[in-house]
Formats: sequence, C-alpha cells, structure tokens
Amino acid sequence: ALPTLRDEDHGFLAPPGQPAALRAAVARWRAMSAPERRALGARVRARVLAGYGIEACARATLAVYAARLGRRGGEAAA
Repeated sequence: ALPTLRDEDHGFLAPPGQPAALRAAVARWRAMSAPERRALGARVRARVLAGYGIEACARATLAVYAARLGRRGGEAAA
C-alpha cells in the first residue's frame, strides 16, 4: 500500500496537470516564515527516514522474504 500524503504535513500537494494548483502551492510555501519552513522540512525528513531509511527498507525486504518462504512451507524457492 502506498503511504498517504497529507497537504501541509508532508509538503504542499498539487494535482498533476494543474499548473494553477502548483503555483498556489509554491506561493503557500513562499509565504511561510523561515522557522515554519524548517519545521516542515524536519517533519518531512523524519517521515522519509521512518518509511524509507535503510532500516525500514531492510524490514520491508525481510517481511517479503518471510512471507514468501512461509507460503512455501518454510522451504527455500528453487
């Protein structure tokens, strides 16, 4: 399942093919104060590290292998 992104929690979202929405998102970002932009960056960085850091990727990979092996009764695939 794809993670859910929330506008302003994870940046500013703009639907594909809608340049006016992109322009508005950029304007909202530019209107933020420097401390607000830093806080947003810190939230996004934490989310990326939690979901896509090396530890998270390793856990996800191991879960796939465990599930696959479990379906084969614990035997390695040929």
